[in-house]
Amino acid sequence: MYRDDRPGDGLTSRRSYLAALGVGVTSALAGCGGGGGDGGGDGDGSGGGETPTPTETAEPTATATPEPALDIEGEWRSQQANPARTGSPRRAVGPTGDVEPAWRYDTGAPVRSSPVIAGGRLFVGNDDGTLYGIDVNAGTVDWEFGAGGGIASTPTVVEETVFVGSEDGTLYAVDSVTGDEVWTFETGGAVRGSPAVDAGTVFVTSKDNHAYAVDARLGDEVWKSGIVHPGTGSPALGEEAVYVGNDDGSTLKLDRESGDVDWTHSSSSGGASPSPTVLGDYVYTGTPKGDDTLYKIAIGTGGERWTYQRTQGVEASAAASGGNVVFGGTDRYVHCASEQDGTRQWLFQTAGPIHSSPAIADGVVYLGSGDNTVYAIDLESGEELWTVATEDDVVASPAVVDGAVFVGSEDGSVYALAETA
Repeated sequence: MYRDDRPGDGLTSRRSYLAALGVGVTSALAGCGGGGGDGGGDGDGSGGGETPTPTETAEPTATATPEPALDIEGEWRSQQANPARTGSPRRAVGPTGDVEPAWRYDTGAPVRSSPVIAGGRLFVGNDDGTLYGIDVNAGTVDWEFGAGGGIASTPTVVEETVFVGSEDGTLYAVDSVTGDEVWTFETGGAVRGSPAVDAGTVFVTSKDNHAYAVDARLGDEVWKSGIVHPGTGSPALGEEAVYVGNDDGSTLKLDRESGDVDWTHSSSSGGASPSPTVLGDYVYTGTPKGDDTLYKIAIGTGGERWTYQRTQGVEASAAASGGNVVFGGTDRYVHCASEQDGTRQWLFQTAGPIHSSPAIADGVVYLGSGDNTVYAIDLESGEELWTVATEDDVVASPAVVDGAVFVGSEDGSVYALAETA
């Protein structure tokens, strides 16, 4: 849609041609291995001397290829699974029994970027500015791409293109198969949120105090909207609008086509609002300090439907499923509220502040905490199902695919967690 279907772009045919060429070269080399001798004579035409004994060629020894640790076919293409940031795709299934790492890959620098999965690969960035394409089943690296600054941004994958932001102020488009750069788009400040992509347009915010819409195929600017102080959260998409959080605690609704501000919801907070979550006719967003509140806001008017107040700030976006809204915060608790009226359903205490946005799959909540731990919590009861310890804070959000959970840690590693046999 964005690249390979362009008339005359040559990308698909070029890749097919190279693949075919590789087969041809291999065949030709194989054909040259056993011939080309002069008959073995001494060259004087007499036929004298013994005929040399042909040298025996040893048969190649087969090397066993280790079986992949996982068998993943599903996908999780963006932060919290979709551009609306609901964190709860309908068909996702994660582990509920005891788990252990099926594989662990050490990137060598803190991983604050959340992993995404598409086409058999896991994509994630780290603080030294490397974007990785990792075989999701084996945990081995297929390719690495170097940005000009650290990558806290969670990638988004559309077809065969990975979109990701960097501390160097650049939005990158990278080929998901080869790791080659497709295009770059420069902003004037760090791009820390995850790009939201839909209908051929990439939406992203920058610390230069602007939101941008960029053509997904060409990397050209579609519009630029001045907003007060965009936070580090990601834009979320509704059918006709883009929702972004500000550093002053407000949430803005921008027109998708023009970038014009439709409404602004203000709070008494002085900190950055996290990524909004769009569900039906409402937006859910919180404030990290000041009023320490989660809001349910009507997308038509910007008016409040209900508020849920807590003792400390909401620094991660919410996830919604089964009539519940789940979120964590710096008070070390995971909160579950009724989607209908905001009443508390349960609390779950961790041992550290929570900056990880939850994922919900088949009635289970998955998220990380500042206590170095990944948690699985029953959505209905709020009871712990399992935990896995890492070696540092888990601020990244999990991806849940085909019975496995994938998450990064500030210990520099990406973990694939699956049920023990």
